[in-house]
Amino acid sequence: MALVLLGLRPALNRPGAARRSAFLNDVFAGYRYIAHTPPVATIFLMVLAFSLLGRPFTELFPAIAGKMLGGGPAMLSLLMSAQGIGALAGGAWMLRRRPIPALARVTYGAGIGMALALVGFCLAGSGQLAIVLIALAGLGHVMCNIGMQSLAQLFAVREFRGRTMALYGLIFRIGPAASAALIGMLAEWLGLAPLIGAAAVACALCLIAVAITRRGVFTREPTATVAPPSRSAD
Repeated sequence: MALVLLGLRPALNRPGAARRSAFLNDVFAGYRYIAHTPPVATIFLMVLAFSLLGRPFTELFPAIAGKMLGGGPAMLSLLMSAQGIGALAGGAWMLRRRPIPALARVTYGAGIGMALALVGFCLAGSGQLAIVLIALAGLGHVMCNIGMQSLAQLFAVREFRGRTMALYGLIFRIGPAASAALIGMLAEWLGLAPLIGAAAVACALCLIAVAITRRGVFTREPTATVAPPSRSAD
């Protein structure tokens, strides 16, 4: 860790902002930057679909273990272990450096794969196949998250990178919790498996729609590391 920090030090030693600006101005400048920068805006569309529709399955593990699989603490630990094994494999796979277009394809594919694994899990009901599908969902979950974070940091210019990643982290943490709470409340009437499956289908459809409508956004490597002069970047 110390060696990593020493390596990052030259990049951190840079002049501060030319002048101070109001806190709210900085916040809204970050929002404007994200909304008006096509690659970054595309990443956030992916993050919203991923966080609200696909990612909540991990927060719902206790309910899944008890209500869907009819188990207890042992089943919960099995689900978490399977998801962890998949996540470990996904993290190892994403260690390889890829060109931007390839990284984007892997990210889209991992998110869609996670959603399809969750649909299969909801249809499988129980048994060894369900555990394998949770492991595959964990694999896709981590690969998609790493891909989205990597793209966000690569395409966000230096002046807005902190604000971009702060909003990314906010959505990634709050979205799944809020969605899981809503699914948990509706599960009393509609059932847990149908809701998780429907959310996963919606996640896959959203990611496919973003990939089609935003085709070409990630065909090139990032060309700018510093934002062009503008009032929002002052």
